[in-house]
Amino acid sequence: MTLRCPATAHEWFKSYLNNRCQYVNINRVNSEFLAVTYGVPKASVPGPLLFLLYINDLSTVSKLFTLFMFADDTNVFIHEKKLNDLILLINSELNKINIWFSANLLLLYVKKTNYFDRKYCLTLTSLLITRK
Repeated sequence: MTLRCPATAHEWFKSYLNNRCQYVNINRVNSEFLAVTYGVPKASVPGPLLFLLYINDLSTVSKLFTLFMFADDTNVFIHEKKLNDLILLINSELNKINIWFSANLLLLYVKKTNYFDRKYCLTLTSLLITRK
């Protein structure tokens, strides 16, 4: 996906994101500074906008899931009448999303991932939907 912005805005974002460093402070002891080569600066004013731009193309990964995205939360919806077909579709689409996450240097935190189903009793384990 290509996003267009004026040259001045592009230069501002580039200067904002380049040459960034970070360190960790534990019990008043600082680690060494390390270069930040990717990611979105947390607790910054443009951070939420940059994150949304960063994940904007996630919605193009699956043609079968309906995605609703808000901030760093994403809800996916799918409908299929037959249970076995539903499980196959979910696993196939989750695999595509997992590949997108890997390519974009992100991790899906499975422990914080919830699954809801009104009809079947299914569980989400290591990106695979299985019958309970």
